[in-house]
Amino acid sequence: MNNKYLSVFILFTISYLYSTAFAFAQNKTVIDSLEKQINHSSIHDTTKINLMVSLIRELYAFEPRKASQYAEIALPLSQKIDFKKGEVRVLYYTGMIAYYAGDNVKAMNCFLQSLKISELSNDAELIGANLSRIGDINREEGNYTQADEYINKAITILRKTSNKLFLITALFHRGLLHLYQENFIKSLESLEEALFISQTIKDNRYIAISLYYIGEVYLKQKDYERAFNYYRQSITFNEKINNRLLLAGTLNNVGKLFLSTQQLDSAIIYSRNALNLARTINQKSEIADAYAILYKSHYAKKQIDSAFYYQSRWIVENDSLFNEKKNKQIFLLQYNAQKEKDKIEIEKQKAEIAKRDTLLYASIAIICFILLIIIILYINNRNKTVANLKMQKQKAEIEEKNQAIIMQNEELRQHQEELKLINENLEEKKQEIELLNDNLESVVTQRTQELKQTMDNLTKQNQDLQQFSYIISHNLRAPVARVLGLVNLFNEEDYSYHFNKEIMSHLKKTTNDLDTVIGDLTQIISIRNDLSKIKEKIDIIQLVTQEQFLLRDEIEKSKALIDTKGIKENTLFSIKSYVQSIIHNLLSNAIKYKSPHREPIIRISTTIEKDFICMSFKDNGIGMNLNNIDKYKIFGLYKRIHDHVEGKGMGLFLVKTQIESLGGKIEVESQLDVGTIFKVYFPK
Repeated sequence: MNNKYLSVFILFTISYLYSTAFAFAQNKTVIDSLEKQINHSSIHDTTKINLMVSLIRELYAFEPRKASQYAEIALPLSQKIDFKKGEVRVLYYTGMIAYYAGDNVKAMNCFLQSLKISELSNDAELIGANLSRIGDINREEGNYTQADEYINKAITILRKTSNKLFLITALFHRGLLHLYQENFIKSLESLEEALFISQTIKDNRYIAISLYYIGEVYLKQKDYERAFNYYRQSITFNEKINNRLLLAGTLNNVGKLFLSTQQLDSAIIYSRNALNLARTINQKSEIADAYAILYKSHYAKKQIDSAFYYQSRWIVENDSLFNEKKNKQIFLLQYNAQKEKDKIEIEKQKAEIAKRDTLLYASIAIICFILLIIIILYINNRNKTVANLKMQKQKAEIEEKNQAIIMQNEELRQHQEELKLINENLEEKKQEIELLNDNLESVVTQRTQELKQTMDNLTKQNQDLQQFSYIISHNLRAPVARVLGLVNLFNEEDYSYHFNKEIMSHLKKTTNDLDTVIGDLTQIISIRNDLSKIKEKIDIIQLVTQEQFLLRDEIEKSKALIDTKGIKENTLFSIKSYVQSIIHNLLSNAIKYKSPHREPIIRISTTIEKDFICMSFKDNGIGMNLNNIDKYKIFGLYKRIHDHVEGKGMGLFLVKTQIESLGGKIEVESQLDVGTIFKVYFPK
């Protein structure tokens, strides 16, 4: 592709990025209007659900989390009031949210539920839309025969409805199916029909998508000039709708185009833009494609470090997508088996319903005949007995009134006696309740304290589990991925290859990093498992003196002054190795983060505070601005505030872990360029 086309494409891309804010503002106006109507208290539930469906349709492509929140409200509300039209549409768009997030298993489940309900309610639009989506997922899994069956059935149904957007989507799916089968002529027929319908109804979103898919067909045919022109037109229409998913796919395809024509710098620029955009919407397949293009482009430029990094990220993303695809294949097999079973069950149910209907109609006819006879007999007898009944009724009414007066007088007397007894019982119950309230307050207070203690313990254990899960999944996975990447890059055919030495150097550093992470994990686990160590009487000044001797080189080099005059409580009953480690790490930190403008002064003191002995380490070092720092970063594993001093973020994490294992706590006070105070509370 010549420089003229490249310049034009860059101008269109820049134009799109500047217009995104305006398009987003327009979308936000529509969204705000819908949200305002939803929050109106006087609207009916069905109207509210329809508004939520419209809002989910606006949000699912670029704000999936918010769309999911509205779907979680609309679905149970639809089921509660048995609003089938709302329920099938919420399930359909929930499937769309999962599909664009790369979770095809959840998407398939939602589309199947929506299809089942729409078939029962004879909702043709949603039957066609769900069949089309199910067919497209089968296409992604390589089940082309089933995909063709579902999609063609969907198109046949949707051509008879007035919903052109669902029909266009089904044509997209058929075009992609033929593209995957490399039947380019049929693919273009379906996609060009979709483009024509989109232009007829003047829908910019579907015009942009149609142009993008036609560009993809020409890219597959290696007709780069035509592909480029369609991508450019797609971006022009995308300026009006702000479809970030579509733009990410377009940028990735342009990156592939430039990679194929060996314009490597341009390929890198567009794939990086696609990567950044795909991350904002968590689109896993586009993220993986971007990493692949970046890896191949850097490798072609012989930039080994960059190629290795992007290959590692590509491997990680592909691992995730591979697992999802396996799950999807299993799910599709289960669905096909269940579908046949359901089909047989439906036929049985239809036969039983027909049989019950016949019996019901016969029973109704018999009952009607009997009722007719009863009515005739009743009319004949009624005329004969009317006169007698009137007289008897009048006599009975007089007697009933007299009896009622007598009974009312008796009831009034009984009520007066009962009220007196009730008042006496109420007074006794009042006294009993007051006594119970007094006892209940003390019991509730005690139980509340016990529950608070239990919740605090559970919260801490949960945080510890989350932190270890993060270490294992992130800190161990990254070195392993780098090792795999380096092994793949190693030239086994020619061991004298000049890049092999550089690869071996990276491999050695990566294995050392892995060994360091495993060592750190071993040390942390040993702290949690060593609580059975025997506690003993400890001389604090003696331990401080020992640590001064161990750190004598650092103290002499920094000209630090260690002041222990403030140690008023010198005796501590605890685990000696933990106390020694805590003193060592806090002294070492105070020396390490000294101020460049003054010699370090470190003051160690101890005081008794309630049930704790508080050991304080005060320095005049560089300090920290605690207003701008999360305390988790101060004490977190591998977290560091200052990067100008060598370290790996283990010291303060070990101090916090050890003191909490002993049943104590640690607090920090600091001021930038003034100094820091760490207070460690040991249980008495």
